[in-house]
Amino acid sequence: MKRIAIFYICTGKYDIFWNDFFASSENHFCRGHQKHYFVFTDSAAIASGDNVTVIYQDNLGWPMIACYRYRILLRMERELGSFDLMAFFNANAIFVADVSREDFFGGGIRSLVCARHPLFFEKPAEAPFEKRPGSTAFVPDNNRKRYCQSAISAGTKDEYLSMLHELADNTETDLNNGIVAAWHDESHWNAYINNNRSAKDVLNVLSLSFIYPEGYQFSCEKKIMMRDKRRHGGIAFLRGSARWTRWKRLRSKLEKIFRF
Repeated sequence: MKRIAIFYICTGKYDIFWNDFFASSENHFCRGHQKHYFVFTDSAAIASGDNVTVIYQDNLGWPMIACYRYRILLRMERELGSFDLMAFFNANAIFVADVSREDFFGGGIRSLVCARHPLFFEKPAEAPFEKRPGSTAFVPDNNRKRYCQSAISAGTKDEYLSMLHELADNTETDLNNGIVAAWHDESHWNAYINNNRSAKDVLNVLSLSFIYPEGYQFSCEKKIMMRDKRRHGGIAFLRGSARWTRWKRLRSKLEKIFRF
């Protein structure tokens, strides 16, 4: 039996997904193993329990809540000594079929888990990698082999914590240099798994079955579904602010005028 630490961030209104995620994980994910959930939230509706630890986390707003994801998860590093495996899931993830430890974490020397982005599964060259050499998340053209969503990441304890430290430091370096990576935590995650030769050699790359977007139709089995945020109030509602929507509209107008 393995001990598995599961990380979950749900600030703003994302707490609406927690009960379904927790129930589905208990029913389907790595059954027969000991799971403990570390929930980072500002919600008073989620309470600690036998296998749930709630850690208060301010809603840092967008995009800082994403930029600081790796630093946030490291807040509980001292509590993780007895765990064998670790996994992070986006708040809108839900298990819809059984997922075994072997299927998810891989076997043998596999020690990191990533999930290819469904929209760029077969065309990574078109994916939005960070293209600015000044960013620590930069991925050169010849390294752009796969583009993964940061909605799921996992691994063995040592490998995963090493990744968290490196990406937390890289994000901090970028911010100190006035740089916000193109897709925040996801850009840094893709730099790590595409630029780091040692990481490439130990990856368990999940199929679309494990990151199946709600509302799409693929030929593979559906095991983990990413719920469509638009069906649950929309991104602005879930983030707890309408300012992001207004900013997107303004940016779209500016792009048309100035073509940047």
